[in-house]
Amino acid sequence: FLAGSILCRSHLCQTEDAAGITECLVSFNSYILENLICRIRQTKGSMGTVNDRNLTVMWCPLHLIWGFVTMQVVFRRLVLKSIGYKSVPVDGLPFDPHKGIVPNIRGRVLQSMSDDHFVPEEGLYVCGWLKRGPTGIIATNLYCAEETVASIIEDLAQEPLTPTSSHAKQGREGLLQLLDSRNVRVLPFSAWEKIDSEEKRRGSMKQKPREKLSCWDELLKVGSE
Repeated sequence: FLAGSILCRSHLCQTEDAAGITECLVSFNSYILENLICRIRQTKGSMGTVNDRNLTVMWCPLHLIWGFVTMQVVFRRLVLKSIGYKSVPVDGLPFDPHKGIVPNIRGRVLQSMSDDHFVPEEGLYVCGWLKRGPTGIIATNLYCAEETVASIIEDLAQEPLTPTSSHAKQGREGLLQLLDSRNVRVLPFSAWEKIDSEEKRRGSMKQKPREKLSCWDELLKVGSE
C-alpha cells in the first residue's frame, strides 16, 4: 500500500490496534516508517471477520526489473516544487536537525529520548511539518492534527495542565499586541471576506468559480479597502 492508503485504512470505523506494533517502534530509524507502523490496523469486514494487513520492510530489493523503463516528455506551463523543504528550529524547543522535526510521540514534545525511555515535555505539543517533516498531502495534516488533539485530550483527562506562569493569559489582545510590536501586518476575518468576494467577482467574469489573487500587495490592498 501507499502511505496515503495506509493512513486511510487506519481511520476506518471499527478498527483495533494490531498487537505488538508499539513494541517494535524503537527498532526503526525512519520517522515516516514509525508513523506508518503506528497506523496499521486490523480492520473488521462487513461480516465481522478480521482482515490482516502485513507490512514487510525490505532493506534491499528481492528482484530488480529492467527493460521496462520508458521516458515521456510532458510540456507544461507550470511546475510546482514539492520536495526540498525542511523545518527550522523554534527557540526553546528540542530539535532533531537530521529529521527536521521536534522530537515527539503522537504530538507530545519530548524533553529527551533514548532507545527505551521517553520523557515528554508537560503541556507542550506539536503538529504539522514540525511534527512529522515535510511529507504528505492536505489530508495528511488532518490525521496529524487529530492525533495531536487526541493526545491533548488524553492528558487532560488524566490530569489538568498546570499553568507555567501565575500571570493571566492575555488571549487575542495579547497576540495582536505582540504582532504589532514585531511590525507584523494582520488582516482580520472581515478583510478575508473582502478578498473572497473579489476573487469570486473576477472569476465570474471568466466563467469560473474564482480568480485567485496571487500578488501579496494586491491581497493587502483588496483586504484593506
